[in-house]
Parts: sequence; structure tokens; C-alpha cells
Amino acid sequence: MSASDEFIETARKCLEKSGIDVRDGFLLNIGQSSAARPHEFDLGSSSPRIIVTCRGQGWAMNGHPPTARITNWHNAMLCFANAPAGYRKIFFVVRSVHAKQTTSLAEYYVRKYGHLVPAGVEIWEYDGGKIRHLNL
Repeated sequence: MSASDEFIETARKCLEKSGIDVRDGFLLNIGQSSAARPHEFDLGSSSPRIIVTCRGQGWAMNGHPPTARITNWHNAMLCFANAPAGYRKIFFVVRSVHAKQTTSLAEYYVRKYGHLVPAGVEIWEYDGGKIRHLNL
């Protein structure tokens, strides 16, 4: 099991403890109008209607913003924005704080790129068993 798979399993268990039953590799058509195509979310369910994207990525080793990871997070937001209406959307991330930074990567993302987070997306920050919900 890869580190990514382990983090997805951690997310699934946390959601389960919150009373949310999801399954791995949830396929859902996303896109504009008839151009919608299947996209695989890390976790999801059609009943209740929920999609979850998990990111266990942290700051770059030098403490600078991780450009490629941030681009990956932008892509996740684009997928949420193009998902069908009526789905609860959760972005489940690991809490990552670097010694050179005063905020977590998720806090940085919300502060700098919050305008790209679609309305209704919940950001859940996982910190060793504790879940923190970030407000936009």
C-alpha cells in the first residue's frame, strides 16, 4: 500500500467516524453540459451524495510554497467546481507545518488561493487523529 493509499484509508476512517460512509475510487461524470467525462475521486458515494479528494502533501523541503503541489490542489478545485450540483465536496488534507512557516499549507492555500475554492467545498485538515475544518 502506497503512502497515498494509506492517507486515503485514513480519510475514509475519519469520515466513517463522522458518520459518513464512502467507498474508494468513486467515479462521477464532471464537466460542462454534455461534455462531461468520468473522473475518479479518491472517495465518494451516491447515497449520500458526497465526493472527497485527499492530499497528503506538505510544504517543500526548504519551506517554500510547493508550486507543483499547489497546482495539484488547483486541479482538485477545478474538479469540484465541475462536479454535478447536489454533491457534498470535501478536500481532505494532511496538516503540514514547516519550521520556516507560521501557517499550515492548507491555511496558506486558503489565504492565497481561497478565491479559487468553489462555494461549498469543505476543507478538512487532518492532524494525527484530529480534524480541523478550515473556514473560507
